Amino acid sequence: MVRTKHILNRIHKTELITKNFDPTVLEYIPLTRSGKTKYLMNYRSHKSNALLIIRTEQDKKLIENYIAENVKLN
Repeated sequence: MVRTKHILNRIHKTELITKNFDPTVLEYIPLTRSGKTKYLMNYRSHKSNALLIIRTEQDKKLIENYIAENVKLN
């Protein structure tokens, strides 16, 4: 798994997180502001890696279902 940071549609930084993806290490942390809840997709390895901010509960469930159905462990 590789994390890239983009600035003005150009890759600014590329960082290797892990060689083997393990979906059981993903966690979703709720972030609440102004009465709205968003979720932070976090991958925990030897350190915490924030990957994505998910805007709605439906998007979170969609991502979880996709990972459960389509991503296989090595």
